[in-house]
Amino acid sequence: MFHPPPPFFVKLTVQEYLNDVPVGEPTEVELQGSGELTQCMIKSYLTLDYDPETGELSGACITSIVCGELCTSIGDLYNGWGGSCVESEDEVMRIERARPFLQTLIIPNSVSSISGSAFDGCVEIKFLYIGSAITNINAVIRDIDYIGLSDVEVDAANTVYDSRNNCNAIIETATNTLIKGSDAAFIPNDITSIGNNAFFRCHGLSSITIPDSVTSIGNSAFTSCYSLTSITIPNGITSIDNQTFSGCRSLTSVTIPNSVTSIGVQAFNGCTAMTSINIPSGVTSIDSQGFVNCTSLSAITSFATTAPTIANNTFMYIKTGGTLYVPQGSSGYDTWMNRLSGWTKVEQ
Repeated sequence: MFHPPPPFFVKLTVQEYLNDVPVGEPTEVELQGSGELTQCMIKSYLTLDYDPETGELSGACITSIVCGELCTSIGDLYNGWGGSCVESEDEVMRIERARPFLQTLIIPNSVSSISGSAFDGCVEIKFLYIGSAITNINAVIRDIDYIGLSDVEVDAANTVYDSRNNCNAIIETATNTLIKGSDAAFIPNDITSIGNNAFFRCHGLSSITIPDSVTSIGNSAFTSCYSLTSITIPNGITSIDNQTFSGCRSLTSVTIPNSVTSIGVQAFNGCTAMTSINIPSGVTSIDSQGFVNCTSLSAITSFATTAPTIANNTFMYIKTGGTLYVPQGSSGYDTWMNRLSGWTKVEQ
């Protein structure tokens, strides 16, 4: 007869390291208790030693936190000076040093509350599971820009968030807003909004299809998606918001629909692989630094008969000596030419 394992409180995976390189096999530690998982319970597993003669750093860190059925809340685990159990500068250093090592975080259905600073600085989480009782996810995604997050799952019984169709993302169910993506995410066809910072620093995201159901894309939604090479913005989007594609240094192909009327601050900042861009006729304004640091940009085609308004620095730090293509008989592009050093205007 099958006997299910007894409920547990928290299981940790502890890894020793030398100069940030793992040493030996990880050890699993099971914490005893119930209720809140606190900083006091984990800090003894976060060690740090410095040898001044060799300059070597050694110690131990936690790579995995698996909360069990006896855990009902999570405190300020990785909060530095604000942590409830921090007693010295040494302990702050140990906590801060350990943050990037946490890669697996499982929050079960028994956990209903998480401190707002629980996982500060834990940017290397790769696997994230959100249980059914979490109704405010800000503590998990607030100010945490996961690098390499690839496996995301929300329990099917959660009524506030979901990861429908195994999309490897977190969706706010009531609004159909994708609020946190991952390197392996796709956007389901019933999503209507992509939230601010949704794919921020998803360095491994190389391609993504935005369905026609999406009508808004938030600020910094795809900032620093280093591997993203192309993007097609669907019809229905009316603005490309601030820093939406900032730092997408591999982006070479961007399709902007006629529905877009404005391009925001630093929308394409640092898209260094972009060599050309087509700006549709509906665009009436391109904000400050919209294409700043697009150092390979050498061809711009604008389809507007009246030039969209631009700022003094919209095209700052781009290639000298490109070509601006505009409609025959168009007006207002002299302002553009004053900002595009060494460029030639061609009417077509």
